[in-house]
Amino acid sequence: GQKQVLTTSEQGKLQELLSFLDCPVNKSWEVAMLTKSMNDVNALVSLLVKSGDIVQLKMVSTYASKLEEHVSSFNVMGIQTTLKQFKALREQVNSLAEGGEHV
Repeated sequence: GQKQVLTTSEQGKLQELLSFLDCPVNKSWEVAMLTKSMNDVNALVSLLVKSGDIVQLKMVSTYASKLEEHVSSFNVMGIQTTLKQFKALREQVNSLAEGGEHV
């Protein structure tokens, strides 16, 4: 994949992004996992989109649009699969915050 090169200021905002992903995003994710309701998944999507105000991460916006796509096509399997990838996404952001490379 295409590597996203972060500026120093973006790199500095990753901790803030992580806190945002831990709460409120993670809470919203837990609700969505539990209810599987389109509304809850949409709420998660808008929080993920909002996280772009902190720092625009390609992996986060890609994840959000994938989720949004599944919602608009009522692809329940796709939603569930994508929801399950949230922890991995968070890990990627975390390793990025620790200065690691990311894909």
